[in-house]
Amino acid sequence: MYRSAGAEFILRKKLADEGITGWTADSAGTLELGGVSRPEDFGHILAEHGYDFGGNTQYVYSANADKADLILFMEPQHQQVLRSIVPEENWSRIHPFMFFCFGSRAILMDPSGYFNDDLYRETRDTLERGCDRIIEKIKAGII
Repeated sequence: MYRSAGAEFILRKKLADEGITGWTADSAGTLELGGVSRPEDFGHILAEHGYDFGGNTQYVYSANADKADLILFMEPQHQQVLRSIVPEENWSRIHPFMFFCFGSRAILMDPSGYFNDDLYRETRDTLERGCDRIIEKIKAGII
């Protein structure tokens, strides 16, 4: 609810700021939350750096993940859900966010439920650095 949606909005802005076309960013959760509004507590942290964070959550089964060119997930169990909906021949498009961006096997902690601005800022900052790496890879033609 926080990390992937945060990455979506950060990456969208960075793509636009860099004038990169032909790429879109989207996010979806692996828990069915019924399209609830995105949380304002993380939204105000993202707004500090100029990111919008509105709209409703989206469930991965209805998000066309099977058609994505690149799918990044936050936790190992997310990979299993993705593999259940993405055709096996496209599994090479599925990567852990932290490994894809930083070469790290660490898990970016989900700040939901902690209501701690410092943790939200740490999450936002990590997502920003990761999205910067994605932009670098796009520009270099790696992806």
